[in-house]
Amino acid sequence: DTAPASYDDVRAMSEAAKADGTLTQFFAEIREDPYHQEPIQTAFGGYIFGQNDDGTYNACDVGLDSEGAIAYLTWVDQMVKDGLLSGDVDWETAHVLYETGAAACIITGPWALDRFQTAGIPYAFYPFPTQDGNQASPFVGVQGFMINSFSDNKVLAQSFLTDYVATQDVMETFYATGNRPPAFLPARGVMDDDAKAFAEAAATGHPMPAIPAMNAVWSAWGDAIKTVFLQSATPEEAAASAAAQVREAAACQ
Repeated sequence: DTAPASYDDVRAMSEAAKADGTLTQFFAEIREDPYHQEPIQTAFGGYIFGQNDDGTYNACDVGLDSEGAIAYLTWVDQMVKDGLLSGDVDWETAHVLYETGAAACIITGPWALDRFQTAGIPYAFYPFPTQDGNQASPFVGVQGFMINSFSDNKVLAQSFLTDYVATQDVMETFYATGNRPPAFLPARGVMDDDAKAFAEAAATGHPMPAIPAMNAVWSAWGDAIKTVFLQSATPEEAAASAAAQVREAAACQ
């Protein structure tokens, strides 16, 4: 009934759950998934790319081997060593653990609501845990429509988007069929408590970097996380390898 406020709390609650045998794993943390690991890394002060003065991402300021990033991987490493996290938990396994009551908490998004509701499990939303005064910050992505610059019917396409798609009825339909909290302001009044909770979480987030170097992050950081979960590299080794790969991809010295 009490949500962990910090990752020290996550550890303490994991230890208690292991001791009394009530759960398979207190926190269903998804292995090798940078997307769901980002709010954990940022809670320890880690980051992927630094930002320029104008808010754009600096591909040569790679933070995957920063002090905070290593602290995050060290926390994961110790949790695995102590049997509090498993290296076998992928995306699907994590959700099954939560849906069956074998795990108490999970980091996920609106895409999981339908399966939680189908499973008939009670669920609630809580803020991301923080650590040492750092603000946890998840990735935030948006979905939208774009007109192809090579289109032969740009005027018609624009009319379709502005006169049909960008209307309250259509936006409310997108929300109803996909659990997407609407960014279209006139449609925000239809959001239920679940959508509002995700919108509140998004308010603490940051845009997913849309720069070419991000393409290297998914595999490099994902592999680094995996090696720590599988205990085949130290946090320092994993962080250094991931950062080096991203810097090489970004042609940074």
